Amino acid sequence: MGIPEEQIQLTPAEAQILRTLLDKEKLTLSQLAKELGMDTGAITSNCERLARKGLIKIDRHEESYFALTEVGREYVNIGAPEDRLVDYLENHEEVMLDELAEKIGLSRQEFSGAFGLLMKLGALFVKKTESGKAVSLKTKPEILTTEVLKKIHSNKDLSETEKSLLKILVKRGLVGKESKTTLTYQLIPGTQKEIRHLLDVWEKSEREITNLTPDLLTTGKWRNVRLKKYDMSIPPPYPTRWGMRHGYYAFLDYVRQKFMALGFTEMEGSIIVPEFWNMDALYMPQFHPARAIHDAYYVDLPADDSLEERFINAVAKVHETGKGANSRGWQYHFDKEVTRRMVLRSQGTALSAWTLAHNPDIPGRYFGIAKCFRYDKIDATHLPDFYQVEGIVLDKNNNFGTLLSLLKLFAREFAGTEKIKLVPAYFPFTEPSVELHAEIPGVGWVELGGAGIFRPEVTKPFGIDVPVLAWGLGLDRIGMLAFGIKDIRHLLSRDLEELRDLNRRVTSAKIRGKLR
Repeated sequence: MGIPEEQIQLTPAEAQILRTLLDKEKLTLSQLAKELGMDTGAITSNCERLARKGLIKIDRHEESYFALTEVGREYVNIGAPEDRLVDYLENHEEVMLDELAEKIGLSRQEFSGAFGLLMKLGALFVKKTESGKAVSLKTKPEILTTEVLKKIHSNKDLSETEKSLLKILVKRGLVGKESKTTLTYQLIPGTQKEIRHLLDVWEKSEREITNLTPDLLTTGKWRNVRLKKYDMSIPPPYPTRWGMRHGYYAFLDYVRQKFMALGFTEMEGSIIVPEFWNMDALYMPQFHPARAIHDAYYVDLPADDSLEERFINAVAKVHETGKGANSRGWQYHFDKEVTRRMVLRSQGTALSAWTLAHNPDIPGRYFGIAKCFRYDKIDATHLPDFYQVEGIVLDKNNNFGTLLSLLKLFAREFAGTEKIKLVPAYFPFTEPSVELHAEIPGVGWVELGGAGIFRPEVTKPFGIDVPVLAWGLGLDRIGMLAFGIKDIRHLLSRDLEELRDLNRRVTSAKIRGKLR
């Protein structure tokens, strides 16, 4: 059999790998490392060369799974806040609301999240008394958070009912979605006989020298050995250039220019805002779980005293009674001190709320590129700080169909894709609501953001009487889609080679017309 010269020229490590695979049908990277007693990095590089020579086959299998975060592991030991709250109320007939957190030993943020979740599940009963609000247990929840966390920690299967809690646990930062890639190596099927012959020929041939040492040069022995050839298929080093624009920030400017070309006016604002603009003005009740530390970051600054009382009073009235917005409201006492607390902006919609309150044009179109902050476990599609492109359109002729058309336009113009899904959703401040999903090759379907038509409870307090279309899209994920990136961390990497690769991808996307 005639064997190509490049296949005969094996390194000792390559030959050792081939011998091992002759005796095994297939081996994973960890199994191969154990068999050979070799570093996994060395095995990976040697197997890549063997694959390029057409001697072995490499299979890559990606698997996603849920794992506990540090906070989730802590709650496995001490119990989730909502379960501790339920346990306490089981043994106490009625407890004053303002005393509950201290009695159970919960922080204000933990109590806020636990109380909001239990209210949503209909587990608590709250009544007004002369001394204030009293809380009692109406019914014990069917699913206990702590038990679900223990099952995830022990890799046990969850029931369908328990799986329904996963999305909430991920949002609260107790559970994160992880992924791992398993590499499996095997000989090309049907080549065992040829590989065995190849190894016999290699054993009899002169061994390759991969390192040209001083000894070989000074003694002249280099003339009598076989030197390994250069692999011309390996890309050369990328030339260093100075003063380049960061690829991702160039993309943000591109999005800004696109919106301006469509006739939108840019909204701007501070990243530190009072809860009023970030949540209250958006009709999010003050007991909403999103106010817990697992979602929003609170800032140790004095409360904002510059908020106009007319805005606070109008929003408080809608929360408490719904009066003026043809609504029942949330039926609770609105705390005007809480609304002044300062937070890191958790959603770009805070810009839209501020704009609605300050005499926007009707008809009018507004957008904002907002840096937002939420507690989140860092992985391939999540960061604790991220960019959103926020927008609103005010017009008496607005309808839901107009909004869907806009979302399709954004996916095509900014992400360069037609592969999208428009999925029904729920947000406290819009009705109807929808989520925009897109398929990222190698990652799967991911949510790009939410949208809807602002509820009257959001617009009426500020005197807006026309339908307002609103959206908030994750620019980081849109950037992943536009540039073919599988890991969101690549967008803001400090690694020079990754930054150069990102700039190449941005340039390529423009050349291919993916960014119009």
